Amino acid sequence: MQELTETFDFQPISVEDIVFNYLPKKLDNSIESTPEVIDHLKRDGGILTIDWILAVISSKISASMHQRFVIDIVPSVTAIMRSDNYKQRDHDRTLESFEHRHPIAFALELRVLNEEELLRETTERKEQEKTGVTDSGNLLKGMDEADKGRLERRMDQSHRCQEPFLRYFQRTKRVITLTLPGPVTNAISTVSEMLTDFGFSSKGRQQRVIAFAQSDNEFVNMDLEFYKMRKIYLKDIVKSRSEGLVTKLETVYRVIEQTGNAGDNFAVILDVDADHSKPMVKRINFIEQHYEAYLDEFITDKNYDKKPKTRTRISVNIISSPNQHLLLFVQPFPQQLAQEIGVIFHAIPYSRASSVISRES
Repeated sequence: MQELTETFDFQPISVEDIVFNYLPKKLDNSIESTPEVIDHLKRDGGILTIDWILAVISSKISASMHQRFVIDIVPSVTAIMRSDNYKQRDHDRTLESFEHRHPIAFALELRVLNEEELLRETTERKEQEKTGVTDSGNLLKGMDEADKGRLERRMDQSHRCQEPFLRYFQRTKRVITLTLPGPVTNAISTVSEMLTDFGFSSKGRQQRVIAFAQSDNEFVNMDLEFYKMRKIYLKDIVKSRSEGLVTKLETVYRVIEQTGNAGDNFAVILDVDADHSKPMVKRINFIEQHYEAYLDEFITDKNYDKKPKTRTRISVNIISSPNQHLLLFVQPFPQQLAQEIGVIFHAIPYSRASSVISRES
């Protein structure tokens, strides 16, 4: 989790952090240490509720300047898993209330195959550390069955905690399941590749900024020269005003790729109506909302030979694309249209590659 948060600039939030840092204030300020909190949870399993946990998470999100959060909602501490609220089989109402304030993109489930084998290896390793025995045959004979039983019960509790959360997101088809054959070492790289495919950009990655607006007025007060941003009027590059949205955006993409130099950014004015029918390729695009932001937050390679004439705050929706494009949609801009453009821009490199392969074959 730590590697992913650092790579994609997520702000991590875990249930354990919430419980151990905030629950003492709710209970009694005299409770200070983690063992004291755990002891209190063991005595009173009803003191901890999902409503309260999500309320604290909501407060943290609202007070933060970060735009991306990853929430580890399933606890690993047994005392938390055994609390009355985590034993409930339905969290739909609480999650729906939370999403009214903070929409959730998707739930990520890491599913490990052959858990029994993984459990056996873990228990063997623990026994080996205790006894120093390296022969696997003797090790199995001396395996601590009590330890094995505790681990099995712990896994079962974890699965029971996960189920109501996964079921909630499964209803809206927002569960991404990554199946692992065991303690594999490429899990991080696999998840990173998946997040990139879904439109998340890694931190520190230099991307070309393409700002979309429906009117030239949205760019009037921006010093586009300072930000190395070139204008493209859709009406000047399309062959026919009746072309569909996909065809028009393919033309925009081609012009940018053919005329853009390293460090160039683009301001695209969609001054021609287009058919907004949804494209055939389905992709998940993560949209970030920034209010009253400067272009400097998104463009790092600026024209330092001159000072900007003005710095104007703008409100934008943002979609990151794995093909090194950061798409900005200057408000007011229809969110549905922004999503369609994000899907199309994501798919264009793949469709172009497919057409080349088809011609060559």
